[in-house]
Amino acid sequence: AEVLREGIYGTVWALHRMAQDAPCGWEMRGPHYKGFCRGGGKALFWLGALASARRVAVAESAIDALSLGTLEDWPPGTAYLSTGGGFGCRTAEVIRALVPPGSRLVAATDQDPGGELLAERLRAIARASCAGFGRLRPKAKDWNAQLNGG
Repeated sequence: AEVLREGIYGTVWALHRMAQDAPCGWEMRGPHYKGFCRGGGKALFWLGALASARRVAVAESAIDALSLGTLEDWPPGTAYLSTGGGFGCRTAEVIRALVPPGSRLVAATDQDPGGELLAERLRAIARASCAGFGRLRPKAKDWNAQLNGG
């Protein structure tokens, strides 16, 4: 789908896009590195057809979104999103613009205080967007750790 690329030092690069699908930056994650491309801006990474999604799962990183999709065996009707480890005004704006009314917004965030804070922010967006809300917690620290048996 042209949204993932292999980067240097074993990283995966995940394309962040605005609501109009315009690219704005690359989230970079690997075994020993996490960051964002210089000169780019965080918005939202997603896999799946958001416009027709019945369920929208939001993780904190693209690796976690991919790991959750793998754990769930990529069910039809689900889109997987990443905030890129942050949650600024731009990210909130893109989520509000893209979450279909009547869908279920699922906070699939980390098992830590930051994950709980993001989940509460997502709950407020779901309420304002006429979407349902759910909270999905990994048994491990995050979805990638759970996928890897951690």
